[in-house]
Amino acid sequence: MLRRALAASLFALITVAVVSAPAFAGDAAPSEGSGGRISVDGGLLIGRDERIDGVVISVDGDVRIDGIVDNDVYVVGGDVRIFGRVRDDVLVIGGDVIVIGGMDGDLVVIGGRAIVKSADAYVGGDIRSTDQPRIASGAQVNGSIDKLGFDGMFGSLMFTLLAFLWLAVTISGAILGLVFVLVFPRAAEASARAGGEVGRSIAWGVGVGIVGPIVAVVAIATLVGVPLGLGLGAGLVALAGLGYVVSAWCLGRSMVKATHTGGRIGTFFAGFGILRAIAIIPGIGAIVGFLATIYGIGVLANAAWRAGHPAPGSGAAPADSEAVESPTQPDVPATVASGTTTSGTTTSGTDASGKKASAKPKD
Repeated sequence: MLRRALAASLFALITVAVVSAPAFAGDAAPSEGSGGRISVDGGLLIGRDERIDGVVISVDGDVRIDGIVDNDVYVVGGDVRIFGRVRDDVLVIGGDVIVIGGMDGDLVVIGGRAIVKSADAYVGGDIRSTDQPRIASGAQVNGSIDKLGFDGMFGSLMFTLLAFLWLAVTISGAILGLVFVLVFPRAAEASARAGGEVGRSIAWGVGVGIVGPIVAVVAIATLVGVPLGLGLGAGLVALAGLGYVVSAWCLGRSMVKATHTGGRIGTFFAGFGILRAIAIIPGIGAIVGFLATIYGIGVLANAAWRAGHPAPGSGAAPADSEAVESPTQPDVPATVASGTTTSGTTTSGTDASGKKASAKPKD
């Protein structure tokens, strides 16, 4: 059941980050709200009258739960005391867990001990901890009770690292995506249009995202091209993160067509949520993430190419062609146009209507 925590984390992350504005606490007093709770370097207290429907995460701080948590609890570097109820899993690294109330999921403690202290306590899943778990007489545990050996501890640790890596990528990607669609809306729209050219975007993605790293490795291998190879590699790493975000934006844009600010945010998170949910699936998630990154890089390259090479007739007409002047006849001297008379001569000219005019000498 612990592996279901990642799926719940996706919902909690988007709910907390976008809707309920989680508290990054500096002390033990949490902020109001029921969407989720996150604390860094402080600790958390879930009051007796509180009910949290999101994920509870604490780093470098103790957690006390007197109320109800309907989702998972993750704690790194702190102890957990459960006097109320946790309806899902609890994972703690570097601390002890004391259960006096109840919990419905699994309890895993790495670098500490799981303690079911009360005879009225209830644990619906398995209990595993690095130190031998202690279970009070009369307490109800429906799953197995095990001390983590090296294999079990290593597997749990690797799973935990992957879970936090997933959370880190999700949070950083969400921030980068918001910056992209809010600060650079024209670039986002241009990317959406370029993303519609799927074949060309894929070709660009293969050329830049796959051939590019090969060129960087070859450049480094030549020693002379080490600066070029390192610079190219660093640029490709940054481009990969942006490419994943752009791919999520294009995916969301295929479902949501809104162009106002709120609509752009919803568009991005629609695609981003799908990609992050797929990322949970072992094997398939990594493949989809790689393909999304390559496609996003191709969309960016295609958009840059389109911007530098507009299609014929798509741009504004040059200023010189806005008004085409008709050729004009050279000015006719006034003396010729009106006709002049000298003694004994007749001079003909052209008047304004183009007809010849002649002047005869007077007697």
